[in-house]
Amino acid sequence: MASHTIPQHLFDLLTRNIPDELKTHQECLQACEIVLDELKTPSDIHAVCVHEAGHFIYAIKFGVIVGFEPAQIRMRPPFVEHYVDIEKNEHFSPVPGSIWTPFEGKKATWTVDKIWSAAQVAVAGGVFAGELANRPDKGAKGDEGLLKTYYRLAHRTLHNDPRFLDFSEYWRKAKKNVEDTIKEYPVFLDQAKRIGEEYKAKHFGPYLAHCQVNNEPG
Repeated sequence: MASHTIPQHLFDLLTRNIPDELKTHQECLQACEIVLDELKTPSDIHAVCVHEAGHFIYAIKFGVIVGFEPAQIRMRPPFVEHYVDIEKNEHFSPVPGSIWTPFEGKKATWTVDKIWSAAQVAVAGGVFAGELANRPDKGAKGDEGLLKTYYRLAHRTLHNDPRFLDFSEYWRKAKKNVEDTIKEYPVFLDQAKRIGEEYKAKHFGPYLAHCQVNNEPG
């Protein structure tokens, strides 16, 4: 056992990118426990998977705007992210599920179209998780935090553009846009179900097995 609550095989999966000397850091162990708590039941795992499927679908649309291909998008398994702040402090963040694209907000030339598209990607996870798992809250805090980062970067060059909205307006309008789109085109929900199931089968088997061993309700 890596700790009294984390099975060794799951700990090894979650900390695969963490330097060995940092794996016993208390914050790292806590991040592992948070991931497992987020994936505690089969229904939790389903919600995470369709949430990320929603991001994936809208990231494809985002790629058209910023210039990356669908094949460059990766759906990542659960992990603990490690980073060092400007004061050289170690930090560990729990990541139950996520997608990766080659887009780098700090290097981007922000336009109104780009921040609007980024807002749709950000809200899509919660909208799809709400429709397909009745869990619109799953991962929403992290999505809002990332969009706020993009918004601050975009604000530097777009603050004088009359088309540039307040953050809350981007969040609200993007959410309504995604909701309206899937009502008009329910095929997107079918795609998210398929993508979510493929994501689950590829990356979440050990976590589903852990649910079953612990007889957690689905």
